[in-house]
Amino acid sequence: MNKPDKVKIILKLLQDSNTLLIKSSQMQNEANIAVIDLIQEYDNSINKKIDLITSPDNNTMFNVRELSLLLKVTKATIYNWISEDKIIFHKLGNKTYFKKFELNDIILRYTK
Repeated sequence: MNKPDKVKIILKLLQDSNTLLIKSSQMQNEANIAVIDLIQEYDNSINKKIDLITSPDNNTMFNVRELSLLLKVTKATIYNWISEDKIIFHKLGNKTYFKKFELNDIILRYTK
């Protein structure tokens, strides 16, 4: 192999190497952006829960479905807590409700 061919091969390898470095850097930037988005989403979720817990409107009431979504547990778990007297609840007809101010400890414990 003559010298000009070796130079061409070396230049091609350098060019390919630079391309890979650029792509790697772009992928790292995209990963960083994705992580930042996840952190912001989590932070927003936490802030909403803090606002809910600390808001002066303690008369807010939740039904079983709403509470299960807030706490990220199943409705069956809520009903188990009721039967085990782990949670204060109120009945209106055949509907079950929970007062926010009676749930603050549980909300803090189970929201993530």
